Amino acid sequence: MLQRTLADDLDVDPEEIEIAAIESFVLPEKDDIIGRNSASIVLSDELPNGSGFIQQLYSNFDKYINQCINPKITNIYNHLIISNQQCFDASYSDLKNYRNMNFHPLLDWRLAVGLLRIFADGNYLSGLKDSDFIYPELLNWLEFAKSLAKKMANDFEDIEYKQFGNLHGFCIADNYNVIITHPFWNCSIHQPSEEANIFTEAITQVGLENLYFIDTFNLHRRPGLCYGEIIKKIVNG
Repeated sequence: MLQRTLADDLDVDPEEIEIAAIESFVLPEKDDIIGRNSASIVLSDELPNGSGFIQQLYSNFDKYINQCINPKITNIYNHLIISNQQCFDASYSDLKNYRNMNFHPLLDWRLAVGLLRIFADGNYLSGLKDSDFIYPELLNWLEFAKSLAKKMANDFEDIEYKQFGNLHGFCIADNYNVIITHPFWNCSIHQPSEEANIFTEAITQVGLENLYFIDTFNLHRRPGLCYGEIIKKIVNG
């Protein structure tokens, strides 16, 4: 999204801005927290002695972040993206193009905007606060999760749709509960009691026994694999 936003602002071909590397690494341990997995994305000018496009991004990073998360109507490319509420991942009108076909199943404009919003606001909790659902990337997310849960119930005989407070999910074989979560949420069952939110309330309602979580990113793209992974966990205890 940053690549396309920069290209649109500078009126250049997006291919002049390379996504040079995507790498994973482990963050150092901090305050008794075990190092967590993270990643880095490196952008560069396509030409070895480029025209300074990435320097422009670096020098005006806050501007481009804000253009992605709070676009004005004059920011036509970005404004059209957040206005397309019927799209729950990506399309050729936003992030997809011929060159990135290998990544089409992974592209998601809502997660792109959400991640950039986290960069801009450390207090943003991706929907864990009720007010967070006013943001474009989270509009209709609860309804989307509900549709995924009902699709699982239609596709698998041993699954029944179930609601957990304000969240949606399903029950397998009348005994194993699955709550559908946002990909950015901390889905550990060991949640601090003082951090009450719609997720902790859902856990409290159903209890911890035989409880599992699936995020919408994976359930939307590979429901069969998600079902298989839960069955493995159930079998293995």
